[in-house]
Amino acid sequence: AELQGLLDGLNEQIQTHQTDLDKLKRFKFSGYVQARMDVGEASSDSVKVSGSPATLASANLSRFYVRRARLKMTYDASPLSQAVVYLDGGQDRTIRLLEGYITLMDPWTPLHDHQLTLGQFNVPFGFEIERSSSVRELPERSRAENVLFSGERDRGVKLEDQWTEKFKTSIALLNGGGVNSADYPTTDPTRGKDFVGRARWSQGAWDVAGSYYFGRQV
Repeated sequence: AELQGLLDGLNEQIQTHQTDLDKLKRFKFSGYVQARMDVGEASSDSVKVSGSPATLASANLSRFYVRRARLKMTYDASPLSQAVVYLDGGQDRTIRLLEGYITLMDPWTPLHDHQLTLGQFNVPFGFEIERSSSVRELPERSRAENVLFSGERDRGVKLEDQWTEKFKTSIALLNGGGVNSADYPTTDPTRGKDFVGRARWSQGAWDVAGSYYFGRQV
């Protein structure tokens, strides 16, 4: 009886630890650091006098710095919901929120093929915007993408549907303008809400997709 009591106590402790471990496994952390070194030909360890009136300015142009550092936390609240918080900081910016959204998944398909997302997320347009930094050939996105979708992200609601193994559609209503707009996020920089839609067919090594964006400035 005494041995049975000890075994029951150990079993209870194991179950408690397993419950705590299952909760921790719902969290996933990822991110990266992009560190740089600049070397300036005109660098000097002295201090130079320039300007009128004369002001002191460092002449050492060689330095180490962090171009950007990002941390992403994903929390699987249940088989049918997920929350994401993605933070960004670096030499030329303060710490800011890149992404913050919740996703609700349908309960009637085995792989949850229909998902509703609300919050701040990547604009579902084209291919490059949503391509993760961890798999891109270069750390920077193209100039065209940076001009058309400054910041890559916007706030709104998005519905994604995986109709077949190869065919997927995405539609979204967004504030418009993107997170890098001067008046964002205090006000909505566009009239009404912007609409974006995309249909994609994935065929192994290649994809075919069409994207559409509609919005009006104030």
